[in-house]
Amino acid sequence: MTALLVYQELLLLRSQRWLPPVLLYAAFLAVGVQAGGPVLDALGWAAAGLLPATAWLVRVCATQEPAAARHVTAAAAGPEGGGGRRVEGEQAEVGVRGEFVQVDGAVD
Repeated sequence: MTALLVYQELLLLRSQRWLPPVLLYAAFLAVGVQAGGPVLDALGWAAAGLLPATAWLVRVCATQEPAAARHVTAAAAGPEGGGGRRVEGEQAEVGVRGEFVQVDGAVD
């Protein structure tokens, strides 16, 4: 599972799709945090910017992989406890130990 998380992290960092949500949050902080202003106002702006930026970043993380790579990753991860998993979308199937891959009826 650690390798899967490292793969997802590297995929996110290389794609640079994390940059717009971070810039949005930085803009919220630049507008909300002012020298000499009340601390609660600054915290309110920070919290208000954190929600949409985090939601956007979660969406980026969930949809960053191409469809084919997503199916292979899901099949390789399998259910907890090991084993393969059938992916319905493109009819890809990976055996218990990954011995074969079947795509659209063809065995490779």
